Amino acid sequence: MNVELVQTLAQIIRSLPEEERTLLETELQGYQRQNTLQKLQELGNKIQKRRGRKALEITPEELIIKIREERTEQLMKVCFLDGENE
Repeated sequence: MNVELVQTLAQIIRSLPEEERTLLETELQGYQRQNTLQKLQELGNKIQKRRGRKALEITPEELIIKIREERTEQLMKVCFLDGENE
């Protein structure tokens, strides 16, 4: 790692006017978002390829709702039905 380069860059960034520093941060965040989006797209492609391009039987949203409902039912039983058995 080039510590001297990193220190020099940090010094340059600290010396930037507020407006330019904000612009730099925006650029870096855009790069990170683009990189993350690209990784997600690659992962999605791998998953689709592994599944033989078949569509999911249930959408992620439907699955989340189903799991929440099941968990709510479990909690209701634990909280209210167990007390009746005493």
